[in-house]
Amino acid sequence: RGIWPRIFRKTRVSTQSGTHNLFGREAGRDQGGVVGTVAEIRTLSADERKQIVEEFNRTDEDFPLHLCFHELFEEQVERTPERTALVCGDHRFTYRALNNRANQLARYLRAQGLAPSTPVGLFLWRSDEMIIALLGILKAGGAYVALHPDLPKARLEQQLATVKPPLVITQEDLVERLPEVSCQVVCLEKEQPAIAREPVTNLERHATPTDLIYVIFTSGSTGVPKAVATRHENVVNYTQSIMRKLKLADFEASGGLRMANVSTLSADLGNTPIFAA
Repeated sequence: RGIWPRIFRKTRVSTQSGTHNLFGREAGRDQGGVVGTVAEIRTLSADERKQIVEEFNRTDEDFPLHLCFHELFEEQVERTPERTALVCGDHRFTYRALNNRANQLARYLRAQGLAPSTPVGLFLWRSDEMIIALLGILKAGGAYVALHPDLPKARLEQQLATVKPPLVITQEDLVERLPEVSCQVVCLEKEQPAIAREPVTNLERHATPTDLIYVIFTSGSTGVPKAVATRHENVVNYTQSIMRKLKLADFEASGGLRMANVSTLSADLGNTPIFAA
């Protein structure tokens, strides 16, 4: 009585009481004249410690260690080529169409000399072209670095100086927003005729699971923003895990689930919905 039962249920009160009792016994235990520290006092029973240290950490899962993320995407293309993969405004792409466009851009990027695990700036508005460019960079073997178009030029300059990409992919109405750069600027509208002449078939592998997939920057709230690099194997692990958690396989027959991208690609939340989709 006097304790709100919907918050403090009997089992919780019992556990908390046991913890306090254990703490009291440990604190009052004879240490043989040795003065101990608070950190050395046990507050968990043997069963609780086993649950937290062993059972809660039993998270091993099998996932395709040998594949890069874009290779998982290509497997999905093989399974459901005519299913809708991407919707942006009035634009709609099947998995086959999206894969074809990404392959053409990837071949164009390789022709520019893009090497495996090389960072490529992605300076685009959130759009279907941004997703195509992202996949194209990965298929070419590179790693994308999302640069937000609304950032001040000084901030963009700092990010570009940090990762030193040999290429930045952008669009015509954003070229003027870029700071002075020494790297090659690929404007999609201007290069589209050359990109469209490239074959649409999948490329031979250039990247490996331990190569970079993307680089994002911290907020900089505690100083200068820092670049954080992520590898293909990290994203493949995440993708397989979230697919199991959401039981996406159960929705295959009904056309799959729809994932909404509601954040900027330059933040982690803007990336994760793309991978599970």
